[in-house]
Amino acid sequence: MSFFYEERHVFYVFRLILHTLFIHLNTFNMEKEELNKLYQLAKSLLGVHKSLEAIELHLNHQSADPKLISEVIERIKKERLETKNKQGIIKIMVGGFFLVSSFVITCVNFHSNQPFVEVMYGFTSLGAVLVFWGLYDVFN
Repeated sequence: MSFFYEERHVFYVFRLILHTLFIHLNTFNMEKEELNKLYQLAKSLLGVHKSLEAIELHLNHQSADPKLISEVIERIKKERLETKNKQGIIKIMVGGFFLVSSFVITCVNFHSNQPFVEVMYGFTSLGAVLVFWGLYDVFN
């Protein structure tokens, strides 16, 4: 009789543990769904050119969990930073292309006795502006 009782007790504990895990996983999935919903809302507000403070205030009205809101804001900041860095690197590359092109065209025109001043100053200035603008985007 005692063996049957202990076996039943172990089964009950095992069932309780499984039930607790199920509830925890279900809560985790619901939290993840709410996080994705808040992220999509924040992204749509960012597309309307709202500031981060306005987005955070709007998210506070949608959800009461400050942990989720701070996570959404961090994801938005990270995404904006990655986009800005990508655009900055593209500007640096295009500016470098203009600088190299300016050097090559200037050298070719100089040795063939063609006018080179416009190309030298125009392309070099454009390339330098793009490089510094890209550096500003990357490091700011």
